[in-house]
Amino acid sequence: MIVVVPNYDEQEKIVDSLDSYFEKFNALKKKVLLSVDLLKEKRAAIISAAVNGELNANLS
Repeated sequence: MIVVVPNYDEQEKIVDSLDSYFEKFNALKKKVLLSVDLLKEKRAAIISAAVNGELNANLS
């Protein structure tokens, strides 16, 4: 069985490319998780305000 392996320089380029993609992915993941946390806090605040009668509809 023959296995074709890219030369070392090509392997380095592939690794660098993957590292770059993972850095971008991890940054986006961090932003999404932060947004989820902020939305949970906002939801809890709205529910609390509604339960305490502090919620009003300012539709202007």
